[in-house]
Amino acid sequence: MFKRGISSLLALVAAVLLAGSAAFAAQSGTGNGIKLSPLRFDLTIDPGKSQTVKFNVENITKNTATYKGVLTDFLANNQNGTPQLIVTGSKFDPFSIKQFIANIPNFTIKGGQTVPVNVKVSIPKGTAGGGYFGAIRFLSVNPSTGKTVNISASVAGLILITVPGPGMHESLALSSFNVGTNGKSQRLFYTNKGIDALVRFDNNGNVQIPPYGKIIVQDMSGKTIETKTVNGSNPPGNVLPESYRTFSVPLSNIGAIGKYTATGNFGYGNNGKLISASVTFYVIEPWIIILAIVIIALIITGAFLMPRIFRAWYKRSIRKAQTKKL
Repeated sequence: MFKRGISSLLALVAAVLLAGSAAFAAQSGTGNGIKLSPLRFDLTIDPGKSQTVKFNVENITKNTATYKGVLTDFLANNQNGTPQLIVTGSKFDPFSIKQFIANIPNFTIKGGQTVPVNVKVSIPKGTAGGGYFGAIRFLSVNPSTGKTVNISASVAGLILITVPGPGMHESLALSSFNVGTNGKSQRLFYTNKGIDALVRFDNNGNVQIPPYGKIIVQDMSGKTIETKTVNGSNPPGNVLPESYRTFSVPLSNIGAIGKYTATGNFGYGNNGKLISASVTFYVIEPWIIILAIVIIALIITGAFLMPRIFRAWYKRSIRKAQTKKL
C-alpha cells in the first residue's frame, strides 16, 4: 500500500507538470474545441454483468476533427476532491477501470455537431468487490497519423464503479471536525465573516464513499441559529479509497459576539452508519472590544473623579450656607 502511494504520488506530480490543462478540462467539461457531457457516471455493476454509458462529445469549432478516447487513471485532491489525471505511466492500479473497458475507436465530428460515444463497462466473473474508478479523456488527433494534435484540446469524463460482493469493505472515519477560515482551523474569531465548518473524512476501505449529513449551529443560549447540509451536491462528492477529503461548509448566520457550538451528524454506506462530533468557538468583533474598553475607561475615570466632584460640590454648598448666615 505504501509503495502504491509513492508511485501514485510521483505519477500525480508528472500529471500536474505535463497536463494541468487536462485536469481543468475534467472539471469544466470544455477543452480547446471540445465539449463533453455528462462529466461523471456512478455505476453499480455485479460481477459477470455489463453496462453501457453514453458520453456526448461536441466539436465546438467550425472544422471537422477526429478524436480518440483514452483510458486514464486519476487521483483526487485530498482537500476538495478535485480530480487530477495521471496521463503518464502504464503501471497497473488495482482500483483502475482499465481492466473493464476495451479500447475506444477513433471517431470524427463535423464542426458544430455532437456525437454520442458509447462505452461498455464489463465486470468479469470473480472480480473482487470494491470500488474502481478512472477517466476517459477525449482529445483531438491527426486523422492520418493518429497522434495527438494538442493535449490542451481535451476533456475528461469520470467513471466510478462499485462492484458488490465478497471483498468490498466500507470504512469511513471522521478524522477531524473544526471551524476555521481559509482552510485553517481556529477557535476565536474577530469577525463573523468567512467562517467555515471543516469536516475531514478518511476512507480506510476499498470503495469510494459519498458521506452525507448536517451541521447544526447553536448560540450560547442553546438556540439553533443555522442548519447546513454537508455534501449536498448532485451528484455528491466521493472520498476515494486510501485517501481523505475535507468538506468546507460556510457558516453565514453567526453573530458579532458570543459563544457558539457546531454539531455535525454524518452518515455513510449502504447501512447508514452514523458519526457525530461537535466543536465550540467564539466570536468577538474589534468594535465591541473598543466599545468595552471605552466603557471600562469611563467607569474607572468616573470612579476617580466622582468623589472629587462630590467633595468640591459639598464644600461649595457649605460655604454658601455659611455666607447666608453671616
